Amino acid sequence: MATCVLLMLREVSPWALASVVASVSLLWLVVWTLEWAWWTPWRLERALRVQGLKGTRYRLFTGDLRETARANREARKKPLPLGSHDIAPRVQPMHHSTIKEYGMGSMYSNQPAIQILHLSFFYFIFLV
Repeated sequence: MATCVLLMLREVSPWALASVVASVSLLWLVVWTLEWAWWTPWRLERALRVQGLKGTRYRLFTGDLRETARANREARKKPLPLGSHDIAPRVQPMHHSTIKEYGMGSMYSNQPAIQILHLSFFYFIFLV
């Protein structure tokens, strides 16, 4: 059996062997990238929704970048009222609008990561 394999390898050109190795490596890289960028955040989002967190859906590559950019533009357009110490809507408008819309136990996606907006949920998520 081993001699058959060795005889077959001798007949195969080095370029064919290199192309097989490159193809397998490329396939592994594609699967790893999909796991990192799509399947893991999707599974995490599903698990967090089961635990009761609400928020925006995960989107591949962009996340909530459009909404974050829009919220930042809108926050910078409006002047801060004189004497106001409520700077949260101005400094982090996406956090503020997400908490306003979904409550304190909420999340939003930021690229392949999900942002959780309440500290006590970390203990619940990691211990359960």
